Amino acid sequence: MLKLTEMGAVRAEEIRCEREEFLEEFFSKLSEEEKQTLSDLLDKLLD
Repeated sequence: MLKLTEMGAVRAEEIRCEREEFLEEFFSKLSEEEKQTLSDLLDKLLD
């Protein structure tokens, strides 16, 4: 079993926040309707 150190857990949280910020900026170019269409299409491909 693996367990993150305290420093590793802090870094993992930083990476999660950075990823969230990137995705927010990346998808901000799409309207809500476009985001929904993209989500629907990706769901269809995953099925």
